[in-house]
Amino acid sequence: MAYRWLRSPKALVFTPIVLLLLALVACGSTAPAEPVVVEKEVIKEIVKEVENRFVVTRAASTAVLATPTKQSALDCQVTGSATVNRRPPVEYLLGVDHTTGEITNMLAKEWEASDDLRSFKVKLRKGVQFHDGLGEFTAKDVVHSWNYYTNDGCKASYSDYFRNDPGSDLEVVGDHELIIRTVERPALLYDYWLSEYRGVPISSKAQFDQGCPKRSAQYEEGYCRLGAKGVEANPSRTDPYEYINFEKGVS
Repeated sequence: MAYRWLRSPKALVFTPIVLLLLALVACGSTAPAEPVVVEKEVIKEIVKEVENRFVVTRAASTAVLATPTKQSALDCQVTGSATVNRRPPVEYLLGVDHTTGEITNMLAKEWEASDDLRSFKVKLRKGVQFHDGLGEFTAKDVVHSWNYYTNDGCKASYSDYFRNDPGSDLEVVGDHELIIRTVERPALLYDYWLSEYRGVPISSKAQFDQGCPKRSAQYEEGYCRLGAKGVEANPSRTDPYEYINFEKGVS
């Protein structure tokens, strides 16, 4: 029956039409495939471009960080997020894993809290050098940094925590070991406050002392206040990044 229909004149007329319609439908169903392929290729190129830029940036010897206004390089003259333009070279006793948010060791290699949370024994990394040949980082630099950061005129956002509540008292045990005691109360989550989340930025005692030829005889509140001007011009830190200069109006 089907065989005879195909041999009829009607079949000769309608069969090509049906086949043409099927072909058009088939072509129409595959039409969206081309834009999908093009879109994937464009995305792939963008990813490659970003990857190439990232590699070049990491390979560069100098990093340029743009900020809306100049902020002082002195820790006591900045507040909150204003420290962003100096943070690359700054280090603290404890750091932060910027992927997980967990607190990690930085200039301290280990630390231990007492049962009453009133004292914290800290052991420091050895062999860490300040920029510009200003010597090895030791417990004396920690004491200096605390004295500077807790002076009565310090405007930094979190200086009052270390100055008054709970307050701080430091005892040097050795070149790379010290004890930090809280004066007013136990300190919960003290590792958080010692870290780069809220901690005391570590600066070079030797660099501040350049402004005090008579050393401790010229100290005010336990540090060389006269050395601040020289530090602001070119702060010496310990991070692999090193502060070079500030240029206004450069984009």
